[in-house]
Amino acid sequence: MNHSPTSRARSRSASSGTTSVAFGKLAETCNQYLKKGRQVYIEGRLRTREFEAKNNGGKRQRTEIVASRVQFLGAPPVERSDASAVEEPPIPQAEDVPF
Repeated sequence: MNHSPTSRARSRSASSGTTSVAFGKLAETCNQYLKKGRQVYIEGRLRTREFEAKNNGGKRQRTEIVASRVQFLGAPPVERSDASAVEEPPIPQAEDVPF
């Protein structure tokens, strides 16, 4: 099957190292909601591509999951606040120390 996507998303799983691709509306949804640390369930077919590695590395193969369904699991990751926004208590002056 030849896909000519108008929109394409690619992601890589940190836990398994598997690359997944999505096309069309599914790719747009993944691009909008899929962020690092977000758990997802991906259903699709496996595709193995062959390519030339850079710097005369020879031919390589990459297996990808071509997504047909993506289900977002759990709550989205919480945005971390900027560390500079946290106020630290002031350091006491020498005359304020009781010893």
